[in-house]
Amino acid sequence: MSTEHALSATTGPRPIAAWRRTAFDGGGYFFKQAAAVTLIIGLYLHLVRLQIADDAYLLAHVVTPTVDKVFAVVMTYAAVAGWLSRRYVVYTGTRQKVILTAILAYITASLPIHYSTYVTNSTQLLRVFPLWYSALFMVMVGAMLVFVWRLRIQRPNTLG
Repeated sequence: MSTEHALSATTGPRPIAAWRRTAFDGGGYFFKQAAAVTLIIGLYLHLVRLQIADDAYLLAHVVTPTVDKVFAVVMTYAAVAGWLSRRYVVYTGTRQKVILTAILAYITASLPIHYSTYVTNSTQLLRVFPLWYSALFMVMVGAMLVFVWRLRIQRPNTLG
C-alpha cells in the first residue's frame, strides 16, 4: 500500500470528491440553474417573436440555426439534470411532484423540435407554432420558472 493511498484512507475524502458529492451529485446536478437558463432563453425568444411578429425576419436574424443548436444543448442538460435530480427534491406533496414531472416532460418533449435543426440546418420547423402560442408560452413558462426556482433540493449527508 502506498503512502498516498494510506494517507487518503485515514484522512477521508479529498476536497474535490467532497465538493462533487455535495454540489454536483447531491445538489441536483445544477438543475435549477440549467432550467432557469433554458426557460429564460425561451421567454426571450418568444418575447422577441411577439414584438417582431414576422417569422421570416425572426428566423433569419434571431433564431438562427446556431442559436437553436446551442439552445438544444442547454435544454438537454436541463432535462437530464432534472430527471436525475428528482430524487433530491423535497416535495411538499403529490401535486408538486406532478407539476415537476410535467415541466420535465415538456422540456424533454421539446428536444426533438430543436434537435431537428442539427439535421436540417434550418429553423423552419418552428414556424408550425402560431403566434398566439408565444403569448401562451410566456405565461406558462413564467410560471414554470417561478416553480422551478422555488424547489428545495436536499443535499445528502456527505460526512458518512
